[in-house]
Amino acid sequence: MKRGLEFDTGHGAGKTLGQVLRVYTNTAYPQNGSECSRATRDSLLQLAEQIRLAGEQQQPARLQRRQLPMVRSAVEWYFSEIQKEMDHVRDALLDRLGQKAP
Repeated sequence: MKRGLEFDTGHGAGKTLGQVLRVYTNTAYPQNGSECSRATRDSLLQLAEQIRLAGEQQQPARLQRRQLPMVRSAVEWYFSEIQKEMDHVRDALLDRLGQKAP
């Protein structure tokens, strides 16, 4: 059984998801947060960078199963709070993350 998901970074999806994760992380996990919060922040920023780099190299990014709920939440939040009226982009990202859009 797969222990994660291969995220297709093509057509700008890697760059977009990396940006979504950076904005979400900086909002949800500020730099001066608790030790636990800082650990989550560092992990998410590292993931955002991995996704961005995979996109630049036109390679899929491997997302761990435990990361998927937070990544999906970040996408939902970003497109409801930051980039409103971009449902088609949200839906495309969620589809690539293995979740059908609402």
